[in-house]
Amino acid sequence: MTIQEDIKEHIDTLKQQLDSDGEAVWDKQHGGSHYQKYKIQPSKFVVENEILYPEGCAIKYIVRHRDKNGKEDILKAIHFLEMIIERDYS
Repeated sequence: MTIQEDIKEHIDTLKQQLDSDGEAVWDKQHGGSHYQKYKIQPSKFVVENEILYPEGCAIKYIVRHRDKNGKEDILKAIHFLEMIIERDYS
């Protein structure tokens, strides 16, 4: 199995995963509630669209900056965007 096939299988498992009380894994959040107000959590968006890690992190930090760490989250998003630029355009 290639790494891409392994990742796809893992994503498919996450999409179907339920915890023991039947609550979908996407309907809960540990360590806060800053994503609960959104129609789709950033993590679900990233998994459903098979987005790479740095892009997913940038999305996460941009979405939550007003509800969690403010400017620090924007700086983290910028850091991940710089990683993408170096990876894809250098």
